[in-house]
Amino acid sequence: MGVSPSPIAEAFGLGTPTGPLVAIGSGPSGVHQLWRLSTTRGRFAVKVLARDQHQGGVEALEGAGRLELAALAAGVGAASTRHLAGAGRGRALVAAKAAQSISLLVCHSDLVPGNVLVSVEGRPWILDWDDAGPWNAAEEVAAAVVSWSTGPQGEPRERVALALVEGYRRAGGVFSCGSPTVLAGSLSAVANWLDLNVRRSFDDAAEGRDRQQAEAEIAGALRELAWRLARLDRWLDLLG
Repeated sequence: MGVSPSPIAEAFGLGTPTGPLVAIGSGPSGVHQLWRLSTTRGRFAVKVLARDQHQGGVEALEGAGRLELAALAAGVGAASTRHLAGAGRGRALVAAKAAQSISLLVCHSDLVPGNVLVSVEGRPWILDWDDAGPWNAAEEVAAAVVSWSTGPQGEPRERVALALVEGYRRAGGVFSCGSPTVLAGSLSAVANWLDLNVRRSFDDAAEGRDRQQAEAEIAGALRELAWRLARLDRWLDLLG
């Protein structure tokens, strides 16, 4: 990383470093760098956002930071990641959205299984808050349900989907699925990931391994889009 752990620990009040920053594997689809910081207070994750993925500067992280702190205050397990670069993500919705009046909230925006870890005590912790920003809450619920209840061949797992929707409502969440556009955010997230990896695959500066990874992600995103579009009506039934 080329950065001493001391300034990071000092900036966030994490104690005195007991060793250097150690690289953490971020999974086959990861595009950001993750490092483990060990200090006298414990172990912490440091996430360095790829500069070509996020724009807007540190100011763009303010909303995400406020949401993470609010989640912690409300008792939600939020494993804090310290961000060293700007964040922000555009979300292109479908044309039908233009005529609707939508209430936006600051949402996590990426509640996928890979961003939730379970502690040894059995408590879930939410990771990766750098995509948090304004979104329609109903779309985030729909996207989370699809992400968590999709089978290996893209088939909806009915019991899981219904349990998630019912659990959200029992916890006080208001969820209405009156239009197919509730799935727009879920579909656009896959389309955005496809676009990102197409650009990565054509990057002359990318190493062979990175290019191969991008090509694999392209194939996966194309399959996922096909699965979701083919089962759109079934997802709407379950969400309703």
